[in-house]
Amino acid sequence: MPNTIHLIIKTEDADLRGWMASLPRRTLNKTVNEILLAESKSEIAAIPFEFSSIENSKPLSCVIRVTDEKVARFVNNLLKGEVMESVKKIIRKHIRKNKEMPQNEVGIPAELLAAKIEEFRQLLVANADLYVGEHDKNRKIKSIYIKLINEFFNNILDCYRWDDEEKCDCIFQNFEIEKLVGIEFLLMFDEIFKLLQLGIPDEEFETILTQMREKEKKT
Repeated sequence: MPNTIHLIIKTEDADLRGWMASLPRRTLNKTVNEILLAESKSEIAAIPFEFSSIENSKPLSCVIRVTDEKVARFVNNLLKGEVMESVKKIIRKHIRKNKEMPQNEVGIPAELLAAKIEEFRQLLVANADLYVGEHDKNRKIKSIYIKLINEFFNNILDCYRWDDEEKCDCIFQNFEIEKLVGIEFLLMFDEIFKLLQLGIPDEEFETILTQMREKEKKT
């Protein structure tokens, strides 16, 4: 049974060279084994399928260590003298099939979303109640609501831009809705000193001051 597979990536194999370069470090051996194991079972391995641009097109020699007995038996049954080209052909097949597959979308848990929406609603109401009797309150509140609703849902989508669902949930769970709503109300009602008490990073605070200055110019 073969313990290794010798691959020579030639100049004409630029696609494979680019694919190999795009893989996370030290994962080539594992990925090729996963491909061959899946192929032995007439399945398609779920693998990275991106390509990196490569300037150096010189032939590259690499040795793949076979880590599974089923893979070893599968490779042993490939035509003698054609193992290397057969393996490259199989790798290309799995890359192509992965590119053709619809990618799984990360879903937003309904209960978590409902809880965050309710938190958002309560914060809008609570902050609006702080400004009873303020001049032009209704127009300002309406303006805040429109802007915050857009920002709220854009922030949710931004939380879920990753492929790792667990990571997305964690980011969304820690989404600082109170800060988002609070800053917008203080900004609209020109409460600069209360903004200082929020402990906002200097760079973010400068951005808020710029927004306030722009608002003053328009009025």
